[in-house]
This record gives sequence, C-alpha cells and structure tokens, in this order.
Amino acid sequence: MAEPNLRDSETFIKSILNTTPCHIYIYDLEKDLYIYSAPYSEVMLGYTPEEMRNMGDSALPNLIHHADEIIFNQTIQKIMDAKDNEIVEGEYRFRHKNGKYIHIFDRVMVFKRTVDGQVSQILGSAINITEYKKKKKEIFDLAQFPSENPYPVLRVNRNGVMYINDAGQKLLKIVNYNQIPSIFQENVKFTFENSQITESEVEFDSRIYSFRITPVKDQDYVNIFGMNITERKHVEEKLKEVNKLKSEFLRRASHELKTPLISIKGFSDLILSLYEDQLDSVIISKLREINDGCERLQNIINNLLKASRLESTELKPKLQKEDLSFLIKFCVHELESLAERRNQSIKLDIHNELYANIEKEEIHDVLSNLLTNAIKY
Repeated sequence: MAEPNLRDSETFIKSILNTTPCHIYIYDLEKDLYIYSAPYSEVMLGYTPEEMRNMGDSALPNLIHHADEIIFNQTIQKIMDAKDNEIVEGEYRFRHKNGKYIHIFDRVMVFKRTVDGQVSQILGSAINITEYKKKKKEIFDLAQFPSENPYPVLRVNRNGVMYINDAGQKLLKIVNYNQIPSIFQENVKFTFENSQITESEVEFDSRIYSFRITPVKDQDYVNIFGMNITERKHVEEKLKEVNKLKSEFLRRASHELKTPLISIKGFSDLILSLYEDQLDSVIISKLREINDGCERLQNIINNLLKASRLESTELKPKLQKEDLSFLIKFCVHELESLAERRNQSIKLDIHNELYANIEKEEIHDVLSNLLTNAIKY
C-alpha cells in the first residue's frame, strides 16, 4: 500500500506544480544553476523547464536586469542568513525570452543545507507582477493630479476617460466614461497619431476655456489641462480695439501733417529758386533749415503712415462719397511750387464735379505720389 500512496502523492504534487500560476523552482547556489523549474516558467519567461536547466551558470546573468543585480544579491544574502522555513521576499526584473523585461515578485526559502549548515539550495516561487506595477504607477500618477485644481484636469485613453477632477466634472458633466468627450475627440485623435501637443478653445455659458492636450511618453493616454481664459480674451479684444483706434489716429494725423508740409517745403523751394540771388545769407540759411526740417518731418510722417498700415491690417477702408475733381485740384495746388521750381506747369482738363466712393486720405496719397513722381522724373 505504501508504494501506491507514494505514487499518488507524487502525482498530486506534480498536479499542483503544473497548475499553479507561478514559477516554482529549485536553485543550486553551489553549482549556480536551476536544478528544477516548473512548467509555468514557459508561460512567465518564455523558457521551457529544460531550457531553464540548460542555461547552467549563465541563467541569472542572462535573466536578471543589470539595474536590479544589487537588490537580487541582497535577497540572496538574506536567504543565506535565514533560518529554516523563514521566507525572504524580493522584487526585480527578469528578461523574457522575447527580450522584454517583466517585474517578478519572488518568495524564497532554504531548501537544502550542506553538512556544515551552509545553504546550498533554495526553493522559490515567483509571480509576474508587471501588470500590478503598471497599475500601481498609474494610480500613483493619478494621485499626483491636483484634485483641488480650480480648472479642469482629465486623463484620457483611446477608449474613454480615465480620470477627471471635480472642476472638470462640474464643467463637462461627463456621464459616460467609456467614450472621449466629443469636444476633445478630434484633437485627442491627432495627439495620439502625431505625439504632438494640441490646443483648442471652447465656450461654455459665455465663459471661454482653453484646453491643452499633452501626450505622455511611452503611455497610451493623454493629459488634458483646461483654463478659464474669459478675462484674457476680453482684454485681448479691448487691446485690439485700442490698436485700431491708435492706427486710425496715426493715419489721420499723418495725413493732416503731410498736407501743409508739402506747401511749406514747396514755397520755400520756390523762394530759393526765384530769389536766392536777392536774399542775404542769413535768410537763405533759414530757408534751407526750413527745407531740411521739412524733409526730416516728411520721413517721420512716412514712417508713421507705414506703422499705421502695418498695425491696421484688419481695418477696412471707410468709403465715402467725395468730389474727386476737388481732390485732384487740391493736390495740383499743393505741388505747383515744386513744378514751377523745375520750370514745369500742370494743366488740368477735368469736370468740375466727379463724385466717387473713396477714402479721401488714401486717394490723396496716391494722387500726390503720382504727381510728385511725374514732376521729378
């Protein structure tokens, strides 16, 4: 009866070893190799029990992650100092046959000692805790999210919302966590596909929020950070309006300065050209100072006009019904002195009234430039 009972016990033990979802092993510390490895080793590490044994003394150097060698050696030292039936635990990374590392949790005890009491073999059971470590990290990362943040904070994967703080829930009122909120779907998809930060602005009940969607390296989720920018947008609109007014002022002021300036310079040039030989040197010097001052002021006015045009790209021309005939005559009158100084004359043959929808200042510039160039060149 003893032999059948023994066989039954062996069968029972083998059944346990074959069905237990952990890697049970016996490791010989003197020979530095696995002398037994349960079948689950192939599931957990990708190696069959025979492959584990055939690794010989190269098993641990090939399997253990180099960064965890110190922790592993500390575990071995603890088991060397352990009493019988005392269990020593350790966590480290082992390399799977596919080349990737997995996290394992190892429970080890003394299995056999030498004659002088030194530990020669250890019995261990190791389980794969990679998923556990991953979830633990996710929980830790989520714990870092500022739940008291007054602005919306979300974490979203491809299937839905993983986390949302109180401020986000109050604003977005999410009911179904198994889908990405519609306002983020397009940008979240782009962020996943391109690993690039995206930003968007959304209006909620007259409040404007800016949302920044940030990819997380080596993770299959993105973080979404929102901020109420309503006041900032109002300030921006006010600044735009102020800039428009400033540009309009610069433009009109420049035109108002330019008109008399042309006359001043034209008549001073005319006086110099006609009466220079009859004037004393002091008056001639003053007239030339007037001319130089006019040129400097002309440059300043031109710069002001350029600045107003650059800053008023959104300004539309203010068209009004104006007498184009009067405007042409006015420009000719302004430039008569310049024409006379060059022994030229301007003859007009136009109708007394030519009405058109124009912006008077802009057309004045065009006509003035055309006539000036015609006189000079």
